[in-house]
Amino acid sequence: MESGKPVLADVGTSEPRTIFIDMLGGDACEGTEREGYEGDALPRNLRALQDLIANDYDRILESGVRLVLFGRKKEIEAAIKRAVNRVVVNPTKSLNIEVTDCVEQTPMGSKRAVSGSSMQKMFTQAKVELPDFVYTAGSTTAEGAGALAFREKGVKQRPFIAKQLMPGVEFGDNGALANPTLEDYVMMAQVLSARNGEHNRDPKLMILPSDYFDESEIREKLIEDLQVSSFVNFDPLTELGLFGQERQPSEVLADGFIGNLHLKFVELLYRERMGLFDLLQVSKREAVRNRVRPLEKSTEGEKFEWRVPAGLENEPRLGILCNGSEDAKGTDELKTMMGQLDPDRFFYIEPKDLLSNPNLNVLATPASKALVDAFFDRSFLQAFLGNFRQGLKVRKASKQSTAMAEFVNLKDGSPRIMAAHGAAPVQDTIKNLRHLVDMAIKEERVIA
Repeated sequence: MESGKPVLADVGTSEPRTIFIDMLGGDACEGTEREGYEGDALPRNLRALQDLIANDYDRILESGVRLVLFGRKKEIEAAIKRAVNRVVVNPTKSLNIEVTDCVEQTPMGSKRAVSGSSMQKMFTQAKVELPDFVYTAGSTTAEGAGALAFREKGVKQRPFIAKQLMPGVEFGDNGALANPTLEDYVMMAQVLSARNGEHNRDPKLMILPSDYFDESEIREKLIEDLQVSSFVNFDPLTELGLFGQERQPSEVLADGFIGNLHLKFVELLYRERMGLFDLLQVSKREAVRNRVRPLEKSTEGEKFEWRVPAGLENEPRLGILCNGSEDAKGTDELKTMMGQLDPDRFFYIEPKDLLSNPNLNVLATPASKALVDAFFDRSFLQAFLGNFRQGLKVRKASKQSTAMAEFVNLKDGSPRIMAAHGAAPVQDTIKNLRHLVDMAIKEERVIA
């Protein structure tokens, strides 16, 4: 791979690309009420679609890109007609758009797509047709469940997720909740580089702590397969945007569990500040770090499992650091690796709850423990507070352009976008749809 250039895959065909769009997705996302849509995603998504037609009508028409829309058919077709008539008075050709009528929506918080909903119908049809891209928003849990249908039979791992932290910085976690491979990291680096596009002129990769591989193993694989020459050492301040462009990574790579946990820490630092002033007190900060103990790794053959560290075997109650609530099933991999956990003994705890449970011993995987130590380090906290305003500006700017995509590895080994989503405000929807159309129209198709 030539340094600084996005990774592309030669399609070798002029066959038009197909994009499936869930027009009812995102109904309960933040921002809908502020924009006056009262929780109904269709008006917002129609605005985005009309904007797409207004600005890209000729390109979509000439390329033959096929848009398959899932939602309330009568309203969608009327909106398309109005949008086209604003661009062309008497169109002689029609855009390649199909609409599947759907009334039901999949709300935020659903663990799977609601039967008969736009999301469910879209994923059902996508499994048959295998479109190039699928766009939806709302419940990421339901999206992940839908995307699992495209995995090989018996594989119960959520898709690889890519998220833009800020312009020029892409974050990826491989979604492999068990038995990830070094090839997963190669695929992540390729996809993130492609998503970065023009921003990625001098790629610098950061590798988060992993419970599966030594960082040196991952680096060697990336150097061998992709000729990556520049790395940034793991440092929360670097990823938070507080060290300036010269020390900023262009791609951040993580396994699925650590990736989510890392984002939880970052999110809490900005949104709730996580009791930062309390943490500057040595006693409180050190109490948290000392209470979080790394699980021990026991290997039997090719498999391994986590075990309670020595000295805590007889503790009646133990916390387990996780990346989501127990109800959200954010700890499935720990359940797998430690066997079916006794609910009367183990207590699931998120980063934001570490301070509010001062008497609870907390277990963490070694990589999770490394995150705790990094984010609870005094020098880090002091630097973070000193640069908080600068960092907040970066984070606010990144929120306006946040876009996330989930990728499924198909049998031919190429990743395919199965869900692409951002925050609810219409500008994010416009951006995501335009990005998908751009990729669909390119003669050389981005590997994503």
